[in-house]
This record gives sequence, C-alpha cells and structure tokens, in this order.
Amino acid sequence: MGRKRKRNEKENGGKRKRLNESGQEGGDGRSGQVQPYAEAETEPVEDFVNFYKEVGFCKDEAEWNRFLEVAKSHLPITFRIAQTSAFHKLLRYMMQEVFSPKLKGVVTAEGQVVAPPTPLPWYPEELAWHWDMGRSQLRKIKKEEGVKDFFQFLVSMSDMGYFTRQETVSMIPPFFLGVQSHHRVLDMCAAPGSKTTQLIEYLHHDQRVNGGPPPTGVVVANDVDYKRTHMLVHQISRLHSPAAVVTRLGAQTFPLLKYTKVGAGGAKEKAVFQFDRILCDVPCTGDGTTRKNPDVWTKWTPYNAYSLHKLQLRIAQRGARLLRPGGRMVYSTCSMNPVENEAVVAALLRSRPYLRLVDVSDTIPQLARVPGMTTWNLVEHGEVLESYESLRPRRKDKVPESAFAPANGAELHLERCVRVYHHMQNTGGFFIATLEKVAGESAAEVEDEDENASVADAGPSSGPPRASGPELDASAPAAATGGVTSEKDVVIKADKGDAVKAEKVDAAMEDSAPSNFKVVKGDKRFPDPYQIEGLDLDQDYFIPGSRDENLFMPLAGSWEDSWHACQEMYGFRVSEEERCKYLVRTVDNGNCIYAVSEGLVEFLRANSLTNKCRLVNCGVKVFVKKGHKATDTYSGYRLASSGTELTAKLLTKHRMKISRGTLSRLIAQEHLNEADLPEAEQAAIAKIGDGPMLLEVDLASNFVSCPLFCTSWRTKDGVKHQISKQEVKSILVLLQTLSDVEKLPDS
Repeated sequence: MGRKRKRNEKENGGKRKRLNESGQEGGDGRSGQVQPYAEAETEPVEDFVNFYKEVGFCKDEAEWNRFLEVAKSHLPITFRIAQTSAFHKLLRYMMQEVFSPKLKGVVTAEGQVVAPPTPLPWYPEELAWHWDMGRSQLRKIKKEEGVKDFFQFLVSMSDMGYFTRQETVSMIPPFFLGVQSHHRVLDMCAAPGSKTTQLIEYLHHDQRVNGGPPPTGVVVANDVDYKRTHMLVHQISRLHSPAAVVTRLGAQTFPLLKYTKVGAGGAKEKAVFQFDRILCDVPCTGDGTTRKNPDVWTKWTPYNAYSLHKLQLRIAQRGARLLRPGGRMVYSTCSMNPVENEAVVAALLRSRPYLRLVDVSDTIPQLARVPGMTTWNLVEHGEVLESYESLRPRRKDKVPESAFAPANGAELHLERCVRVYHHMQNTGGFFIATLEKVAGESAAEVEDEDENASVADAGPSSGPPRASGPELDASAPAAATGGVTSEKDVVIKADKGDAVKAEKVDAAMEDSAPSNFKVVKGDKRFPDPYQIEGLDLDQDYFIPGSRDENLFMPLAGSWEDSWHACQEMYGFRVSEEERCKYLVRTVDNGNCIYAVSEGLVEFLRANSLTNKCRLVNCGVKVFVKKGHKATDTYSGYRLASSGTELTAKLLTKHRMKISRGTLSRLIAQEHLNEADLPEAEQAAIAKIGDGPMLLEVDLASNFVSCPLFCTSWRTKDGVKHQISKQEVKSILVLLQTLSDVEKLPDS
C-alpha cells in the first residue's frame, strides 16, 4: 500500500471513505455510488420495524404503511431563493411565470407524469420551491426540451449564490433561531453549509432587503473535518459576506473565549465571547434520510443511536455553555430515534438547569409537525428494555442510562420539541428542539469546567473524531465524526468496550487546536507578533493560523505603502476606526486583502494569541495582487470579484457605468475597443487610467433595482472583462432571464 493511501486511511479513522457520484461520502460499499431505489434493497430490516412500531410515532397501521410508502420513494428536488439577493423578485417571477408553466406535463424515463415545481406552502414569500422529481430521474431527462433550460437555470443561479439547493426539512432549524443583524451566531457542525448560508442571509436581511446598515454580528461556521471545512468555505463564498468565518474544531470542545476588553471610561474589564444564537445540528444515524440513502434500511441497528447519544449530548452541553443568557439554541438531527432526540434534550435539561424548551408551535404555522415524545420504549431484537437497572452488565456498556425515557418528561415539556415525518408534506424525517438560556454567570464568574473535566452525566464519548473513536463503517452513508452534520447520514459499528474516555477526547482535540501555539522562527506564516513592525498589541490584534492555514492579521508594517497606494488609486479613505476591518494573511506584502464585519473583528480579537479557534477562512477578498508591476495609475492590486459589493461603496475612481447591451458584447468578445462603446461610455472611460476598473451594469426593471457589479481591466485602447468562465455562464443566464421576463405581457 502506497504512503499516500496509508496516510489518507489514517486520517479517515483507519478506513477508506467511499464517495458517491457527487463527490460526497457514502455509497453502496461496492461501486462507491448510492444505488437508486430501483436497484437497491428498499425494505427496512426487522429491527427497524420492531423499534419504531414500539416507539409508536404512527397512530395506526394505516399511517405506518403510508409512512413506509413515502420513505421508499424518491426525494423531491428543493431549493431556496436567497432573499438577500438583489434579483430575488426576478427569480421568483421566473419560477412562477416561466418554468412552472413550461414544466407542466413532464414525463420521466419510466413514463411517470410529474407535476410542475410549486412553492413550499410554509416558506415565506414563495422563496422556496420543490419539484416532485428525483435526482436520478432528472439525470435521465435533463437534456430534454424545457427540462434542459430549467436545469441550466438552477445550476447557474446556484453558482452565483442566488439559489441554494437544500432539502426541505433542512430549512426549518434556522427559522426557529430568529437571527438578527446584531447577533453572534455559531453553527457548531456546519458542513456542507446549506443551513449556514441561511443563517448568513438572515444576518444580512435588514441591510440587503430593507436598506439598513451592515450587520454588526458574525456567523461562525465550524466543522472538525479539514476537507469539509473547505467545502464549507466554497458554499459561504457564494454569498460574499464579510461577517462569516470558518473554523476547524471538534464541536464538543469548541472553546469559550475569554479576553480583556476596554470598557466605558477606558477601564479594562474581563469579557467572555458567548453567542446569541447557536445551531447544534449534530451527527446522527440519519434514519430520517432513507429517501436519499437507501442503505440506511439495511444497516440500521439500535446500537447506532446508542453509540452517538453521548457525543450528541456532549456537543449540546458545549453549545449550552457557549450560549449567552437570553440566547437561543436549536438542537436538531435528521433522525427519528428518541435516543438521539428527546433523550438527549432531556439529559441536557437535567444537566443544564438554566435551559428551557421554547414553544414554537406558532412559528411557521403551515408546517405539518407533531409534538415531541414524553415517553418511549427501547427495543432490541424484538425485546423491550424495561429500564437501565434491568440490563445485564455487558449491555450497560452499550446502552446509556440517559437513553431511556425520563420519569419527568412532561415536566420538562418535551412535547415542545418538533418532529417532522416523511409522509406529512413529502419530505424527509427531522427533529428540532428550540432551547433558551434563562440564566447564567457573569464574565468574571465563568469557570470553564468543561475544558478540564469530562461531562459526568454524558460519560465517555462513543463517537470522537479521528481514529480514536469507534470503528467507522466504511460502507456507511457517511463517516461518524464530530464534524459530520445531520445532512450526512451516519452508521457506526458498536464498540466492544474500547470506548474512549472524555478526558482523552478533550486531550486529542486540544492537540488539534493547541492553546499554547508556538511560533516557528523564520517562518513567515507564524511570525512572532512582538516582532511585527507597526503592530500595537494593546490596540491591534494578532490572529494566528494553524499548521494548515496562514494567519490573519491587521494591515501593518510593510503593508502600509500598499494600502496607501490602493486608497490613492481607487479614491477612498478608511478611518483608523474602520481600518481594523481589513486583514491580510502574511507579514510582507501578500496576495490578498480581506474585509470583515464589526462582529467578526470582535471574535478575532477574543481569539487573539491563544489560537484556540483554528481559523480556515474569514471575511471577503476585496483586493488581489496582480502580476503587473505597480505604475503611476496602478497600485499593484486589482479588485476581487467576490468583494465588488463592498468596494462599490468605497470607490470614487476607476469605475464606470455601462448598459446591459455593453456587458453582453463585452462578455461575447472579451475585449471592446473604446470606439465601439456608446458615446456616454466613451466619455466616461476616457477619464480612467490603465488598470483595474469596476463596471456598474444598469439592470433597472420592474424586478431589479440594484446594479450588477463586475471587474474589468482598462487597456490602452478599451476595456477587457475579468470575469471567470463560471461567472460568465451565470451572468449570461441572468441577462437572458431578465430579457425573457420583460417580454412577458404581464411583466
């Protein structure tokens, strides 16, 4: 076996991960692809049937049969339109008036007539849509007339960040959080990131929809797996938010950041960085995802849930610790098992008495749901387990005591939890519990006992990350690590007594995120902060990177000249107070300058020097170094396409307005001579020197009030666009969409 293969297997817990055709983990254990239902075993194993019939979430046999019928069928295609997009009205109208009529009477390869896409009844303003067409069915007919146009439209708008393809039930948890623009938000197990993008959209809602000020909050998206954090970065980057940061840590050991800040009157005071909103979407067995992962049927055992129960509880307890008094946390899974759901919530409420369940029955009234369970029975191989005390000693090692229904379930108000089943509104299965922290300690009184001691009522974790946890089933739909979210289905083989104690898990996680980060001399990625010229550690902050990532730091030292040149060239000024919102990743002049929000600055300051949070990415690139040498008219840094929304508010030079027609011709020809531009645009470009230029494209219509910003290069005789191939395709689809809508009689 080669070294690279050995290293990859070691990182994956000793097992080779199989990828499905979309590049995600999971498969049938042979080809590496998830089998369609026509070719896969679709009947649940006997243990599954016995367990859930005893649990009794279905009222009678008729409802059980209806549940099974829907659970065996394909999962509809669903997606959200980002309300924070300037084009959301246009895209909604396009769905209502163009694609919905065009897709009437579509016939699948199997001869089934499919109804056209319709808006989800419970999602506000018809901004979420579903089409009762399975992904495997769509692949077979995606080149047919009508379907081809819609498929191209869906993919292009997703690439631009205007659409997010997301399962229906996955859209529910962020709703219950009620995120506002000033909130500090933590997504503990964030990858692949569809819920995270929803949280970011809510953070920017007041700014981009109501014309309010930029958000002062922050969204921290965390995941334990290195590769998955970069998938998370890709998802978040589509939204171009300066208020988002990606970290890489085990959720159960996410640090409580303690720091000193300057209070009123200049006095220094102790502070703790706690969050206003936390999404705790934990790793789970995923038996609510049978519609997209048929293997869940055949691999289901009650021990899967027992193995994850303690890890889920530890993550939830950690989230409660990180939540500020008065804050709200949502605990969710894509499992229907009470061991992973109500049992975890009950144990959490007993161990954290400052929490209470919130009644959300009036939130999203059109969403079909049932209350949480207050009592349930555990079943193994047809045998009902009466109580923890009645178990044989060997079984006590596998079945957690907190997995049994609590005697005071009604007093804990477990009925305030939310359960969603497949057959209610043609979705997957999901569980959501909304909790509020009603009391807590002051910053000076906080003793973070969770970092130095195991959680007594949680016991040893059965599912720690890396190879120190239980044996991972490589043929399972996903690996059960601390960073796997509920959107990834998890199956774990029960460990035979080799459970890792919580203290060892904490130690392992601390190794991956050392608090005593040591600087390597001579390494520009990890310089000594006290040796950086122009950096005042009392006023500024230093944000270390990790063994895998570069650092983030403020503009200082040799960056001064470059920053001054950028301001002179583009005609803007940033005050000293605002300057802390611009970061770089190297001491010497590097490739990028990033913009971050006020809330993100505060998070980075709280994390400074200790490096307890391993940063993967944060903010938005606004300036990128170009290979051309700096000249009298060019600072050496061009405009980054990801930051045009921010730089458009700064720039007074090197920008011009163009029409839709000019943009279409520029994209088609890549370069336009100055003489080929309309007279008004010729006059505007004549005043601009060679170098980068921001194009403001006028898209004014009944559906779009904001311009489209693009990056370009002013050449000696004209203009050349600097738009990536992927963006070019998406912009052309957007322009064509706008043109088609304007031709409609009612538009």
